[in-house]
Amino acid sequence: MSASQVIRIRARNGQSERLGLRLQQLVEPGREAPGCLEYQVRRDALEPDLWLVCSQWREAQQMFDYLAGGIQQVFAEVLWRSLAASLEVQDDAG
Repeated sequence: MSASQVIRIRARNGQSERLGLRLQQLVEPGREAPGCLEYQVRRDALEPDLWLVCSQWREAQQMFDYLAGGIQQVFAEVLWRSLAASLEVQDDAG
C-alpha cells in the first residue's frame, strides 16, 4: 500500500537560506530511493522560514527504509548546527 509524508522544518531566525540549501541536497537521493514516486523540497508560500519535504512512496516499508538511512543524519545536522528551530513529521502509511 502506498505511503506519503510531509516533514515541516522551521528555520531559526536568519537561517532559512542555509537550511533550504541543505534540504535541497536531499532531493536527488530521495528521488533515486527504491519505491519513491515523488520527492520535493519547497519553501512555504506564506511563511518564508518554513520548509516542506514532501514525498510519496509505492510501499510504506520503502518509506520507512529510506527514513532509517542517511536522511536521519541530515536532520540531526540541521538541528545540531542550529539551522532549524523545529521539525515535525506527518505521514500517511496506508
